[in-house]
Amino acid sequence: MKYIRIKTKEEFIKDGLWTNARKEYEGNPIGWESAGKMNEYLGFKMEHMHSIPNSTVRFKGWAFVPEDFILVHENYENYENYEIY
Repeated sequence: MKYIRIKTKEEFIKDGLWTNARKEYEGNPIGWESAGKMNEYLGFKMEHMHSIPNSTVRFKGWAFVPEDFILVHENYENYENYEIY
């Protein structure tokens, strides 16, 4: 099964899309709400979506852009292993 998920902190850092502009907390992806209130969605799976969207996705009052997502293929032989495309 394919689905998308929001990138993890480590993936945003690897892609150069993380900022620590505000020192009072651990930072957030560039373009996200600056006080870290969206960070609870880091790594969040959206199983109903099977391809990365072309435009902004609105979810629970927040807006996510295509750069926020990765496409994941679940390996049916071992449900704890994922391949990232």
